[in-house]
This record gives sequence, structure tokens and C-alpha cells, in this order.
Amino acid sequence: PCKIVLDGKSTGLSTPQRALKVTPGPHRVMLVNDQYRIYMTFPVTAVAGKSTKLIQDLTSKMKR
Repeated sequence: PCKIVLDGKSTGLSTPQRALKVTPGPHRVMLVNDQYRIYMTFPVTAVAGKSTKLIQDLTSKMKR
């Protein structure tokens, strides 16, 4: 699992996460796992009244 950072602030949540509410507009989602040195940031634009999915397979990043 990765910690979820939204717009530079910790959400206190980790992956997998199915219900992270955000305001409409552009956001930056960062997934962090210190053990596996995963620090990946993704741009996401939320649209009012619509769901937005961000799906990332990070298993290849976990191999040592």
C-alpha cells in the first residue's frame, strides 16, 4: 500500500482507496511508499458530479 498525498497534504489514507472526495478542478495525487521508494505524482482533474478514477499498477516498482 501507498500513502495518498493530495495537493501536497497527507490525506491520512492509503491505497487501495475507493472514495476520496475532492473539490472540482485540477489536483495532484502523490502515492508514497518509503519501503519500496515509490514517490509517484499524477495530475487529476475532478469534474463536479462525476467520478474520476486513477488506477496505477505499482507492482513492478516493488521488485528489488
